[in-house]
Amino acid sequence: MVKTKRIFALIAIAALVFSVASSAAENQAPSNSFTHWDTVSGQSKTVYMRDVYAPSAVVSAFSLGLDEGFDELRDIDCDELGNAYALTGDGRVIVFDRDLSFSREYTLIDESGERIDFTGASGIFALSSSEIYIADTEGEQVLKGDQSGRLTQVLVLPDSALIPSDFRFRPIAVSRDSKGYVYVLAEGSYYGALLYDPAGTFVGFYGANAVKTSALTTISYLWDMLLQNDTKRGKTAKTLPYQFADICVGPEDFVYTVTGQVMSWSGNVTGQLRMLSPGGSNILYKTRPDGTRAASDGINFGESDSFVRGHKSVQQNFLSVQTDERGHIYALDKTLGLIYIYDSGCNLLTAFGGGFGQGEQAGFFTAPAALALDGNRLLVADSVRNTVTVFERTDYGRMLLAAQRLTLDADYAGAKPLWEAVLAGDAGSQLALRGLAKAAFAEENYQLARDFAKRSHDPVTYGQALAKLQNAFITRNFIWLFPLLLLLLAALTAFAVTVSKRKIVLVSNVRLRVLLGEIIHPFRSFQDVKYKGLGSVPLAVGMTALFFVSSALSVTCGDFRFTSFDISSYNSLFQLVQTIGLVALWTLANWSVSVLQQGKGKLREVFTVTAYGTLPLILYNFISIPLSYVITSPGSALISGLFTMTLILTGIILCIGLMTIHDFSFPRFLFTSAITLAFMLLTVFILFMLGMMLSQLGTFIADVFMEAVYR
Repeated sequence: MVKTKRIFALIAIAALVFSVASSAAENQAPSNSFTHWDTVSGQSKTVYMRDVYAPSAVVSAFSLGLDEGFDELRDIDCDELGNAYALTGDGRVIVFDRDLSFSREYTLIDESGERIDFTGASGIFALSSSEIYIADTEGEQVLKGDQSGRLTQVLVLPDSALIPSDFRFRPIAVSRDSKGYVYVLAEGSYYGALLYDPAGTFVGFYGANAVKTSALTTISYLWDMLLQNDTKRGKTAKTLPYQFADICVGPEDFVYTVTGQVMSWSGNVTGQLRMLSPGGSNILYKTRPDGTRAASDGINFGESDSFVRGHKSVQQNFLSVQTDERGHIYALDKTLGLIYIYDSGCNLLTAFGGGFGQGEQAGFFTAPAALALDGNRLLVADSVRNTVTVFERTDYGRMLLAAQRLTLDADYAGAKPLWEAVLAGDAGSQLALRGLAKAAFAEENYQLARDFAKRSHDPVTYGQALAKLQNAFITRNFIWLFPLLLLLLAALTAFAVTVSKRKIVLVSNVRLRVLLGEIIHPFRSFQDVKYKGLGSVPLAVGMTALFFVSSALSVTCGDFRFTSFDISSYNSLFQLVQTIGLVALWTLANWSVSVLQQGKGKLREVFTVTAYGTLPLILYNFISIPLSYVITSPGSALISGLFTMTLILTGIILCIGLMTIHDFSFPRFLFTSAITLAFMLLTVFILFMLGMMLSQLGTFIADVFMEAVYR
């Protein structure tokens, strides 16, 4: 009994030791700019950073010296000279130059010299100072004018068999590529962009979003097709693809689109940004930290959380997209007023802005409507404040964007000095650390490359550098490593032969020998536990404690490529529940179910067998720690295969042990195990609900107490 108390005391001390986790010190620059860092758990966390863009001016009708204010800013674009064209809801286009001085009001004149009214237009595209496109939504047309405002082309709803009979042509955005092809987005169009050739002839629809489904929705659809009658089928809601919110043409005539709120079948918001090939398929991919690639359709380009506004849960809503000559993607979110900048590999370089619908100071927004690019400047129109906020790229931002572009182009030597400057300004920049890791690897400085890669959670570069270091070490020391290995093998062989011939007993304690022998002779070991009373509850308690300690060490001390340990969020209480709690819950559930099934096992015997069954997992936890530091590839099948074999062995041991102590056949064991698992799930659910009720009761009591105090 005294030994048992000591063991429980050790468990409590271990839990306290592993619960202590110091928060990682982040380099939080005094700005509202942030980025997402990859973590070892495979998730991302938000980290503040230095400003890549900073607000430099706010343009309004008053600052331009206009007597009449803007009605409602709907869109904005810039030409090659830096002139900005701001489109208002009452059909005006206000032009101001790069010095933010009023230039003119752009108007369109038809052949008879009459001014064209495009009140209600939603989009404007300035290909150049001599080619201006206006998406006239209410007029159901796209107008093209030259520098003087003379109308040169009109695009209307084409007469084509490809156009559905109920289609309404209400253009909201327009763009054009270098070959003269025009892309038009129409309100309510789920078919993609309307594509016109240089002569203005309709070619077809381009790049529609696909409907996201799962296997479950497909089965449901087939079931409905088989069993529904015409009446029910007529009332069935049809799932349509999401329509594009904005479109632009980037370098090499690749088309970029943004979709506001894209929900996947699992309920997650993903795939807001796409880059389309000439054939209309999405070719935008993200390279994960482990080196694998994922299509942007499965990536959330915003925040992972939903937000409450006006007592309602809201999601982010992307409504504008732009791209520069380097392939950087700029996306504007309407819900939070945030501007996201991604590189061509879908790495988030920075996000800034904000306002949550109530922004009043420079750099924040009330209702952002559109963004435009002009070299190192970025302009954002606010449709409620009727202002245009001008952001200038900072020195830090210029270095960061240039360095990342060079890194993506594999020019590591050229990027190195820029990354060093970035790191000097932001010592925690994950992009800078990864860039320097690649630069060091290219310079064959593998030790430095490994250090930078570890700090930046880059498993690919880390594994490559580790492989080079291991090869160099083996090459230098092979002359004595090989004889030493032969000597160790000979010594182990001699030891095994000696023990076998002389029948040396390595473990004198018979109960401990039964425990250790379960891996090789499980039937004999558990028969000794059942019929000879050689099971030990104190040893079982010790094994349970060791299961917790080894699991905690495996998570906290393993190489970062094979663990999800994050010091800022790790809590050993969860580890305690997953190990000791799991053993205790299985023991109680299996004993309770087995008693009803005429099982002969006692509670202490069930606990002993369950605790003994964790031995393979304990051995795996201790072996995997040093093994994780010598494996070069994070995708190696060695550790995953070893873990799979461990789980199988654990299952076999538990199966034999429980069948032996309960005197069950294999089918009855499977039946009771299934009921045991169901009982465990029910218990967890009840405990969860009880916890929620107690939490609500505590909140109610606190509210009543505060109400009484204030009264």
